[in-house]
This record gives sequence, structure tokens and C-alpha cells, in this order.
Amino acid sequence: MRRSSPVSLSRRIYDGAALLLLLASSVAGIWLYGAVRFWSIGPLMLSVCLAGILYFARPLIFRSVPPLGWPPAILGLCAFLLYGFIRIPSAAVPHAAQGAMLVIASAVLAYVVWSGLACEERRWRWLLALLFLSITVMAWYAIIQNAHDSNIVLGYPRPDQYGMRASGAYFCPNHFANVLAATLPMAVAIAAMPAARAPLRLLAGYSVLVILPPLYLSGSRSAWLGVLAGLLVVLTLLGLRRSFRRALFMLLIAALSVAVVGLLAWFLLPLVQTRVADALKGNVRLFLWRDTLDIIRAQPWFGFGPGSYRWVYPKYWHHLTHYIDPEFAHNDYLQLLAEFGIVGALVLVGSVGWLVVRLVRSLRNGDTDRSSFMIAGFVGALTAYGVHAAFDYNFHIYSNVHVLIAFAGITAALLRGNGGTGAAPRVGLQGGGRWRAAWALLPLLLALFTARALAGYTLVQRGDVEREASNFDEAVAAYRRALRLEPGNGDAHRGIAQCLTVQAFWNLDPETKRVQAEEARAEYWRALACNSWDVSSRLGLSRAYSALDQPEEALDSLRALVEMIPHEPGYKIELGLQLRAMQRYGEALEVFEALQKTKNTEQVRLNIAFLRRKLAE
Repeated sequence: MRRSSPVSLSRRIYDGAALLLLLASSVAGIWLYGAVRFWSIGPLMLSVCLAGILYFARPLIFRSVPPLGWPPAILGLCAFLLYGFIRIPSAAVPHAAQGAMLVIASAVLAYVVWSGLACEERRWRWLLALLFLSITVMAWYAIIQNAHDSNIVLGYPRPDQYGMRASGAYFCPNHFANVLAATLPMAVAIAAMPAARAPLRLLAGYSVLVILPPLYLSGSRSAWLGVLAGLLVVLTLLGLRRSFRRALFMLLIAALSVAVVGLLAWFLLPLVQTRVADALKGNVRLFLWRDTLDIIRAQPWFGFGPGSYRWVYPKYWHHLTHYIDPEFAHNDYLQLLAEFGIVGALVLVGSVGWLVVRLVRSLRNGDTDRSSFMIAGFVGALTAYGVHAAFDYNFHIYSNVHVLIAFAGITAALLRGNGGTGAAPRVGLQGGGRWRAAWALLPLLLALFTARALAGYTLVQRGDVEREASNFDEAVAAYRRALRLEPGNGDAHRGIAQCLTVQAFWNLDPETKRVQAEEARAEYWRALACNSWDVSSRLGLSRAYSALDQPEEALDSLRALVEMIPHEPGYKIELGLQLRAMQRYGEALEVFEALQKTKNTEQVRLNIAFLRRKLAE
């Protein structure tokens, strides 16, 4: 078999630049607190888009490049993307749906680029080494944090609720543990892979040893379960390379080993005992899941649309008692059903399932240890993610997902073997080369939409800062610039309305005061037109009506708010106070007496006493 033709220095530099842009999401992104907010997600998405443009544009620059090949399951993933983008106009919150689909599209693009660039010139070893090195350094960072009893994460204090559980560069220990739990099965497989060569195998083995202590110190029960399941899968698949009998034998040995390790951990490790005891007392997730099932029942087939969960959840808030504003279901499978419905879930889960089947078949029928060990490691990492996803929302943590995508893309590249065998054909601007270069328009379009979303987000954040500082003119100017970029951004409309509401409240001139209140009312309606589930806008609308001396309209807004979120006592108090101000004492008393059954506070009791006294008079 012929060796690949030499690659020019200029193309190595070009590909290196594309890979560095790609690595930003997985290697550097985990150090940005895992990239959980758009200020960090947006720039990382742009780097993925630029990597995609460079990858697809290679035929325009170089005379000889490998042919374009698509990784396994790409058709199913593209079908899921198409389904998601089609759902945007009918989603509960179209603006949130657009943002969510841009994030998913960048993940699919990263998978394609990884699979195309990772294997050329055998660079996969360096890429894996960088991934292991970044995660290992963070593991050491977590160990040092714990040794110094420090809860400071890159200069900011970690929430007190996590105590001294190790979290590395993350605020949440569970998200940090997820990365460790997914890396461990891959590191075990690479440490056992002869084709990885000594330096990478030593680094992988070292990573296993360094990851274990902070994984334990994270106290993440779901990560512990995930890593045990992932290691069991790795050992079973490595046995499957030989025969089904060997696979069953390895499965039995691995299961017994897991049982022994679990018993030893229970008897010898205090943190395991504490965390298991906490789980047995009950968990807030159980109540959250029951509410999420109600959301799924409301729209079972197509869901409420991407990114809708945090907005829709308050309407179905029945069982949760002490967790305010849940943004995620703490179960990625339930949230997938709530947002994308049965149809979308079948497409995505079917695509991932087909990917696993394709990889396992290749492992069973393959003739190279290189791809077999990599497949075992990736499927083990995917298993660790999958188990953890039943108890948390790590598939919504941007950089966690991109670590897994890096493993998937390198696995697909090794399976394809596009750089290790055969000479690269000449692909210029003729025929296929021109068509391949045309694919660069897709990441270019994605980059433009991402840049627009990032600019709009930045302007809204700037407006919020100026509004908090009472610089209302500067805040309104920032919000209006955001709306010029994204007319459907309800947050910007609400921000303008809030500025006008405060200005109207303090305005002593009756004429301009009324004008400001009317403008605020109009902006609140525009915000609700963009996002009818926005509680803040609906509450602000009622207050704008009150400022305009339109009590009936204010009352209607509050009734609609209470009907939309029947289990939030604060809005019922607002409704009762509005009825009291309108001297509708009987109706107000009914509201407060009903509220007293679940929220017997002094404010409620005082209002009941006052209203009964008024009715007696």
C-alpha cells in the first residue's frame, strides 16, 4: 500500500491554523468555566465556523488535497438540523430556538472538520495529546484547590451549595466530573493501543492516574456511574475484537470488577457514603422530572421548540418547591423530548445509535488495532456521557460537548484512514474541487448568523449594565442597536420598556410621564410578541397600565400572568394587591385566602385581616 504523498509546509501551516481554531472549543473552552454563557460560547462558535471555512476552501488554495469524505451518521445529524431549523418559526420562543440551533449546527460542523483533518499526517496523536494535557492540567488544578481548601475558581468564588467538592475551572462540580468521566475510558483505550506509540500511551496512562482523585473529590454520583459504565464498555469492546466469547468473558470480568470497586468505595470512602446517603433522602430532580413529563404530554410529537424549556417550564411548575427558574431539566433525554418532541428525539437518537452500530461493526470487522482501540475508547466516553445525561444537562454545556465531538471526529478520521494510506489525489478547481469549495458557503453563513447573535447579545448585556447604573439614555441606545441587528430579540424590547417604566415613575411632569408610560406599554407588547412566555414582560405590562391609570387592563394582565403560572405565589400577591387597590375587597380576599393555604406569610395574614375589616364595615 502506497504511503501518502508529501504535504507541503504551507498546507501544514494552513491545516494547523484550522485545527487550532477547532481546538479552541474543546481544549481552551473548558477553561472558560465550561462555556455556559453566550459571551464565551459565541466566540468559540465563530472559531469553529472559521475552521470550517478553511477546511472546505482548501481546493481553492492547494492543488492536491484528500477527497471530501463525510463521517458516519452525518445524514441523520443533518436531518436533525433541518428539522430543528424548520421548527424555529413555530417554536414557543423563536429567538431562543434560533440561538439553540446555531449552537447545534456548530457542533455538527466541528464533527465534520475533525473527521477530515484529524488523521492526515498522523496528527491524531498530537491532537489527543493536547486534549489529554488540557484535562490533566485541570485535574491538577482541582487537586490543588482541594489541598488549599479554596472555593475560588479562576478568580471567582464558587457557590456555597457545592461545599469543597472539586470543580476545576467549572463552578459546578458535576460538569467538571463529566469531562473527567468521559476522558477516562478514552485514556484507558489509548494507553492500551500499540499504534499510539510510547509518548502518547504514557500520557494517557498518566491522565488516568491524575483524573481519578479529582473525579472522586467532585462527589458527582452520576459521573461515578458514567465512568464505571464507560470502562465496562471499553473492556467489552476490546474483547469483541477477538470473538464474542472473549467479549462475554470481558463483560463478566468487568462487571465483577465494577461490583468489587463499588463495595470497596462504599466501605472505605467517606464521600461516597455521604453522597449516596444524600441521594437516598430524595432529590430535587425527581420533582423537576415530574413537571417535565407534563411539558412532554402537552406537546408530545414536535415539542415546544429548541431552547424553549426555561420559558415554558413555569406554566407546568407543579411539583418543584424550592428551585427557582430552572433553565434545564437535569435530564437531557427528557429535555430533548420537551423541546424537539418524539419526532426530533427519534431522529437524533437514531443517528447516534446508527453511529455506534457503524463503529462497532467496524471494530468487529476491522483489520487495524489503531481504529479498534479508538472506537472502544469513544464508545466508552459516549456511554459515560449518556449515563450522566440521565441526571444532569452536560449535553447543554458547550465545551463538554466539544470534547466528545473531538473524540468522535478523531475516531471517524482513523476509521476513514484518509492520511495514512494512499496518495492524495489532485483536487483543484475542476469538477469536484469546485463543488467541495462551495461547501465553504455553509460555515460562512453560519458564521454571519453567529456574529449577529453575538453582537445582539453583547449589546443587550451592555444595555442591562447601563440600566442598572441608571444611565437610561445609553441603555436604550444599546437596546435599539441590538434590535437593528435582531428585530426578534424580545430581551431588547423588554429592556427599553423597563428603562421607560423607571423614568416614568420618577418623572414629575404629568405630560411626559404619560408619554413614557405609553411607550413602555408598547415596548412590553412588542416583547411579548417576540416571546409570549416572558413573565417579566407580562408583569411589567401590568405596571405600565397602572401608571397610565388603566386598572382594568392592569388587572387583566395580572390574571393572565397568574393563569400562566398558577403556582407562583408572588404573582397572586400582585393580583390581590391590584384588586385591593381597585376596592374590590371581596375578590381580593378570595385571592389571599386561597394563597394562605400554601403561603401563610405575615403579608398574606395582614392583607386578610385588612380586607375582612373593610368588608365588615
